[in-house]
Parts: sequence; structure tokens; C-alpha cells
Amino acid sequence: MTSLWINSHVNTPADLPLGQYYDTLITVGTPIKTALVYLVVVTLWSSFNKKSKVKPSPSGSGLKAFVVLHNALLMAFSFLSFYHSAGVLSRVFTDEGSFKDRFCDTGRPLWAAGFFYWGWLFYLSKYYEMIDTAIILIKGRTPSFLQTYHHAGAIIGMWYLVQASSPGLWIFLTLNSFIHTIMYNYYIFATLGYNLPGKKYITYMQITQFIVGSTIAFGYLLTPNCATPQQLYSIAFNLSYVAPLIYLFTKFAQASYSKQKEA
Repeated sequence: MTSLWINSHVNTPADLPLGQYYDTLITVGTPIKTALVYLVVVTLWSSFNKKSKVKPSPSGSGLKAFVVLHNALLMAFSFLSFYHSAGVLSRVFTDEGSFKDRFCDTGRPLWAAGFFYWGWLFYLSKYYEMIDTAIILIKGRTPSFLQTYHHAGAIIGMWYLVQASSPGLWIFLTLNSFIHTIMYNYYIFATLGYNLPGKKYITYMQITQFIVGSTIAFGYLLTPNCATPQQLYSIAFNLSYVAPLIYLFTKFAQASYSKQKEA
């Protein structure tokens, strides 16, 4: 596993991948404008798909190959993100010092040892993940409100955590990358025509990560002198974004996996 190790001890934006665009990408207007354009495109394209009488074939070999490659890239990236972020967490949280210092990232050991690097990449990946929606639209289908809300909000949420250098970034990065590793691996096999069991358990795992992550994140809001106001705002924003996700994923699970549905 040591061959997977990437030197991610980065302290300055210039050392980051695409660091030359850091000032533009870290400006609040970039994720907000992107999310708005995404919502407009999805709305218009979905309306066209509903009215169109000619539906494109979703089984083309070229599209299938692209979808497999797309899912494979996201699966590999998610695995590397989890592998490195979990490794940093393990090393930092086992160092000497109080639990509060480790939890609040006092002195920025988490940030300097890899979370600036992987948090930045994970933020950028939220732009690329919009291709998930594009694939659905290309197939002539209409994305659910759950997916549209999820992708639009994730860009802004991850931007805020990175922009504020939030100590709570590890929650969203580590848990989400773990779930995405499993999820995109499942999508690869599904695209290839393998009807693997366990789809509902992936949904349940997503709901669980939101609940567990939100519970931990509240700890930052309740711990005195643990974070700056800006960092607390970034965590509060993500909590307000995740709360509807818990509801939407739960409703999706009830509609898709209930005993009545299966029957």
C-alpha cells in the first residue's frame, strides 16, 4: 500500500494541483455561479427530455464505455481520498496531546499533513461529478430533485469548508470518500450489466454517514474556542445542507425499497 502514498504535505495554494487558478476557484462567486448554471441547464434539458418524442438509446457502446471510465475514475479518486485522509487522521489523532487539540486541529497538523491537499481536490471533484447528471440527461431521462440538490449543494458546501480551512473538513471528506468508493464501484458493475445485490445498503450507508457526520459536526458548534467564526459558519452551512439530504434519501429509500415496492 505504500505505493499509493502521495506527498500531500502542502501549506500554500501554489503547491496545489491547479494552484494557479486557486484565487478564482476559491472565490465565492465560482461555486455559486456554477451551481446556478447547473440548475438552469438541468431544468431546461429535463423539460426538453419530457417533451421529446424521440428518446436516445442508453445502450450505445460508446456511451457505456464512457460511463464505465467515468465511474472508474471517481471510484479510484474516492479510494485515494479516503486512503490518505484516513491515514492522516490515524497519525494525528494518535499523537500526543489532548483530544480537544486533535479534534479542533490546534496548530493545523491535519491541515498541513494532507487535508488542505485532499480537501482541495475533493472540492474540485464536485465539479466533475456533475457529469453524473449529464449522463442521465443524455440518456433522455430526468434527474431526481435529490440528485440535483445534492450536486448543486455539494460544490458550495465543500468550497466553504476549504475556504474557511475548517477543522470539520475531515468529517465530510473521509466519510463521503468512503461511501463514494463503494458507490462508484457498484455503478461500474451495474453499467456492465451485472445486477449486484446491495444497492439499498449503499443508500442506507449514505443516510448513516449523513447522520453520523452531522452528529460529530455539531461537536464543533458546541466546543468552546474550537474554531473561528468563519469556520463555524462553514460547518453550520453544511449541516443545513445535509439535513434535507437525510430527509430526501430516507424518502427515496422508503419509495424504492419498501416491502410493498418489492412485492
